[in-house]
Amino acid sequence: MSEGKEVTAKILKQVEFYFSDSNLPRDKFLKGLVDKDPEGWVEIATISSFARMKSLSTDNEVVVNAIKSSPTLLKVSEDGTKVKRTAPLPENFSQKQQENSTYAKGFKEDTTLDAIETFFNSHLKEGEKLNAVRMRRLKDKKFKGSVFLEFSSKDAAERVAALTLTFTGQEEPLLMMTKTAYSDKKKAEREANNTKKRKHDDAEDSKEEVKEREITKGLIFHVSGLTEEASRETLKECFEGIDCKVAFVEYNRGRPEGYVRIDESSSVKGSEAMAELEKKAFEIGGVKPTIKALEGEEETNYWTKLRSEQNQRKKGGKGGKGKFQKKRRN
Repeated sequence: MSEGKEVTAKILKQVEFYFSDSNLPRDKFLKGLVDKDPEGWVEIATISSFARMKSLSTDNEVVVNAIKSSPTLLKVSEDGTKVKRTAPLPENFSQKQQENSTYAKGFKEDTTLDAIETFFNSHLKEGEKLNAVRMRRLKDKKFKGSVFLEFSSKDAAERVAALTLTFTGQEEPLLMMTKTAYSDKKKAEREANNTKKRKHDDAEDSKEEVKEREITKGLIFHVSGLTEEASRETLKECFEGIDCKVAFVEYNRGRPEGYVRIDESSSVKGSEAMAELEKKAFEIGGVKPTIKALEGEEETNYWTKLRSEQNQRKKGGKGGKGKFQKKRRN
């Protein structure tokens, strides 16, 4: 083939690729130009401005004549300035592209599109055609080392995917599978990752639950032997008298017993607080109440009950007005 005919063949191949079933639906820019014109015409000058076209020829006449030689796919306008497809895009092209494609991985970063096309074309049987090679790239446009190869049929894609091929100049064979198998594999990986993430989240939730179950000991005191003169305020005053910061008093007036919960920031807790209370010998209505710091199972049960009621209030459940919020009168 003479140099002129070789260039013409390359130009025609490139322009037919631009307007092919494989590329046009995916090419937003070119598809936009096609859709913009009522008859689907696109200026040849625009096509000639593409970088790959300019690498083939900058002679407009050469480009026009090359496109005119298209046997069936393309048509040039009478004035030689525009080009369009001779037939509309087929329906369900997306599904066909998926079925007719193969995934291949293991190329070096500097591998070229032409080299990949040449390599796979050499492994085609009669009647099979490589419609497109899509080089997968990173965000910085660097080649990822993998491609999607679109063939003329599902059978061709499956046959090539089953081959064991080592790319030119490399030692390790390529990893290959149909695009459908690749998509299924990725879907399974995503589902596995989602399951793993859910398990991780559940584990984190469990950690939070454990953390919530952890308690600071020595904050809960049971007070009994109370008279009619006892009140929330009098109970609070007893503990504030030993420099405890009272977080809550659970007591209904007239009852013989109640609970006092001090804050974690209090300087004394548990047995130390009991010792200070004993020194002060507080009386309420002339009677010294019996005060005991909750320990062990009693303490745990109290915190469990308290948090259950707190959770009910958060959820707006029936416990939203639990006994810790009732009867504020003294």
